[in-house]
Amino acid sequence: MAALLALVLLGAGSPLLAQTETTTTTSTVSAPVATPPVVATESVTTTKTFVKTRTLYLRSSYNGSIKTGYQVFVRPNGRIYDAEGTYVGHLTDLDGSDISAIPSDHRYKIRNAKGTIIASTKLTSAYDGDRPITIALQDMNGKVIAETVQTTSTTSAPVAPVPVQSSTTTTTTQSAPARLTVP
Repeated sequence: MAALLALVLLGAGSPLLAQTETTTTTSTVSAPVATPPVVATESVTTTKTFVKTRTLYLRSSYNGSIKTGYQVFVRPNGRIYDAEGTYVGHLTDLDGSDISAIPSDHRYKIRNAKGTIIASTKLTSAYDGDRPITIALQDMNGKVIAETVQTTSTTSAPVAPVPVQSSTTTTTTQSAPARLTVP
């Protein structure tokens, strides 16, 4: 008991004990975060098939079976046929010599079966600019050779970014002044 009394006396004579109160406030703030722009890319492929033709002009003095606006066909051997598949002549260079392939400068003539030049890609006074015909390519079996061209176009456009939310937490701690408690 003496120990208890000593403790009480000691507590009475000792400094007062301080009690601290703490208040914590937490707040959350949402703020948009900038994101880099997004780009959408779209590719479109277009396929076109066509018969490649060349224009020739009939000789002013020619009055044969090939008429203005007709289409004739050249085969790999240089022979020329009309739409019905009838042989009408041969491909020649500008000098009149037989050739089997269209020249790289795309300038040539047509010589009929009788040996007369009837049409030319080179327009001169001997050929009538108002009497055009066209020539297309055929394979050896008489089938028209069509060309296929594929074109791919790509477009890119920015897409509006979707805001991303982030949160920031702030914690504030306050201490109230110490209250003295008496034992």
